[in-house]
Amino acid sequence: VLSVIRASAGDLSELDVHNPVLSLVGMSYSAPRTTVVDTLDVSGTHPIETSVERLTIYKPMPISASSSQQVIMTDGGDCIVAADSSLGGKIVACGEEHFFSNGLLSFGGIPVDWDAVDNKRFTLETIFWLASGGTYTQDVASILPHLFWISMARHIIFHRPNSSGMV
Repeated sequence: VLSVIRASAGDLSELDVHNPVLSLVGMSYSAPRTTVVDTLDVSGTHPIETSVERLTIYKPMPISASSSQQVIMTDGGDCIVAADSSLGGKIVACGEEHFFSNGLLSFGGIPVDWDAVDNKRFTLETIFWLASGGTYTQDVASILPHLFWISMARHIIFHRPNSSGMV
């Protein structure tokens, strides 16, 4: 499950959608949003951080999560990305949708140099970890044909088909 809270949808309605799912593994989004608008240096060891050194963020929602689930923290100590695989499935919670954009965004009127950040790489690593447990550096062609994606209530659920090709 990939849970991404969206700034434009209104925080309270988003919490009602996401927190019941996240609570299954002891995580939850915690309003209010941070005021952090910055580029973060990333230096963790989780597979979704593979080859990710810098991420640009815009006022992410903090995530209440255990220390073993915390993946990316702000300089102020707020968890803004968490991941868990303890129940046999996988879940990633992201405190804002800009993690998944290498598109245009400017802070204080100053455009971000997207070639200098790794948001796109973070997106690819997250999807590959959810789908396979591996990293983007694996053979793309060997993984993508075996995925079936369902979008439901703003969550993306990945299913791997069995040997007969059925989900």
